[in-house]
Order: sequence, then structure tokens, then C-alpha cells
Amino acid sequence: RLFWAVVGAILVTLVGSAWAIVELSYQYGGINLVGWQFSGLPTFTGNWITHNLNNPQPTQSWHMAFTVLGAVLMGIMSYVKNRFAGFWLIVDYFTGMTGNSFTVS
Repeated sequence: RLFWAVVGAILVTLVGSAWAIVELSYQYGGINLVGWQFSGLPTFTGNWITHNLNNPQPTQSWHMAFTVLGAVLMGIMSYVKNRFAGFWLIVDYFTGMTGNSFTVS
């Protein structure tokens, strides 16, 4: 059931965003909206994808290093979050997001 809920949410989102773009383009004229979104960005994205598919680059060691770094940092943060329940209140204090309530039942 979860799979179909996700598929339904994706379809509703796609239809809703397409409807919003068509409605705005019709109401204000696509040429009067930001030109980058209607001509520049699709062209740039298509050319970038085509170039990278036709000219694949080998994986560099620094690519893997950043992937491992991200995985290690995520693992540390997940461990700290699960081990020390009040840790995020400390993070909130240093980032200025005070006033959050936290209760353990």
C-alpha cells in the first residue's frame, strides 16, 4: 500500500505542477515569464545530460573520498542522535533555534 501511496503522490505532484505552469503561462504569457525557465534551463539541462552521456568520465578518488566523508559524518550524527536524545537541543542552542520542547516518555 505504501508503494501505491508514493506513486499516487508523485502523480498528483506532477499533474499539479504541470497545471500550475500551464495556467501561469496562459495567464501571463510564457514569454513574459522568466525566460531562463522556459528556454534557457531546458536547453542547458538537455545539453549537459547529452554531453555527459556521450562523454562519460572515470570516477576520481576525490569523488569517493567525499562520498565516504558524507557517509561517516551521517553515521556519526545518527549514532549521536540515537544515543544521546538531548543532543539536538544543544545544536539548537548554538544555532539560535531555542524554545523547542523535548520530552521523553
